[in-house]
Amino acid sequence: LVNIGDEAADLSGWYVTDDSYDPQVPEEKRYSFAPGTTLAPGAFMVLTKDQEHTFGLGGDDAVVLYDADDVVVDQADWAADEAVTSYCRATDGEGVFAPCDPATFGASNGGE
Repeated sequence: LVNIGDEAADLSGWYVTDDSYDPQVPEEKRYSFAPGTTLAPGAFMVLTKDQEHTFGLGGDDAVVLYDADDVVVDQADWAADEAVTSYCRATDGEGVFAPCDPATFGASNGGE
């Protein structure tokens, strides 16, 4: 995640899901941000499997970011071999997602 805004983003109540997330079983394939979680302006946040969440993201998959009102804020969807190394936006937080190599987890993708 990246905050491209000018103010800290309050992620309290926000959550990230795998594309097979089922709202009837909210504890599976969902990572919820703890109350008070913020992301400073220009900051990056990496969510790692088996550290912050338990679901895996792989080939032919998607990840969805929801706000505290259950509204989709952003999402990325990729084909089976499309995100072998990483999947990103060339300009941080803007534009379309595409395969990127090398991976830039926790850092700028280098776009202007």
